[in-house]
Formats: sequence, C-alpha cells, structure tokens
Amino acid sequence: MIRPEEKGSDCSSPTINEKVLKTPVVKAMNEVLAEKDTFLTVLKENIATVLNEESDQATKDIIP
Repeated sequence: MIRPEEKGSDCSSPTINEKVLKTPVVKAMNEVLAEKDTFLTVLKENIATVLNEESDQATKDIIP
C-alpha cells in the first residue's frame, strides 16, 4: 500500500495499492525516456518561464 492506515484514523482518503500504480508509472517513465530530447526541451522551457516570472535576472544568466 502507498499510504499505511493508522488504527483509529479519521482520514477518509483512499489507499492505492502499489501494484495497481506500478504498471502505469513504469509505462509513463518509459514514454518520457523514449522521447527524452523532446521532454528535456519542454522541461528547460518551463523552468525558464518560471524563473523569468519570479526573477529580474535573465534566464540565460541562471541556466547555462
């Protein structure tokens, strides 16, 4: 299980079995790795966007 249940806990959140998550997570990771060049390009663009929103310093000075 992903989240252990505590006895007497009032938490109503569902617990997800790890075996149920394993296949889709591995599939998603394999898809990202297969297209890593595209993924890295998009990731760098997203990081640059966030840095530009929160900083006056140019992104090119922060990310080589």
